[in-house]
Amino acid sequence: MKYNHWHSLFLLLFLTVPVNAASETSDPENTLKAAISYNLARFVTRDPQSGMTDTSPLVFCVHKDTPVAAELAFMSAAKGRKRTIILRELNNYQDFYDGCDISFISNNNPDTLSLKRMASAGSVTIGTKEGFLKDGGGIQLVKNGQKFAFSVNITALKLAHKTLSSRVLQLALKVEAAP
Repeated sequence: MKYNHWHSLFLLLFLTVPVNAASETSDPENTLKAAISYNLARFVTRDPQSGMTDTSPLVFCVHKDTPVAAELAFMSAAKGRKRTIILRELNNYQDFYDGCDISFISNNNPDTLSLKRMASAGSVTIGTKEGFLKDGGGIQLVKNGQKFAFSVNITALKLAHKTLSSRVLQLALKVEAAP
């Protein structure tokens, strides 16, 4: 991959997020997870065959008891550049199977939650759990020292009829086609 000033500029813009509105008592790690997840969501596009226009709002689902939920609420108040992202805070993990374009899945989700079923229902899943991609997750946030990076499961994105910008894919730590 050729590293040039455009790549640096894109990375800087990608990681610039509206986090200054977040609570002073928030956990910096949760703020960072939410910021990366929210920014990744901005670069998700729908497959034209999905029947929805690419400019229609994306629905970002998160369980209301997840620490990241409060951080995402702050960020969703700021408008995306070309796309509106609607945050849905859900009470029940079973509700994630209906109407979510993107879903943040916490590490303490029930084992009965099927990431592949969520992808089949049209949701790109984002999580941090070890083995998340192999379990059918779409995007895994990975702590790399003091920084976070992300890996992508192209198979899960295709199953959800979604794509991620090719420029964002170049920033991924790993892009794989997990089952």
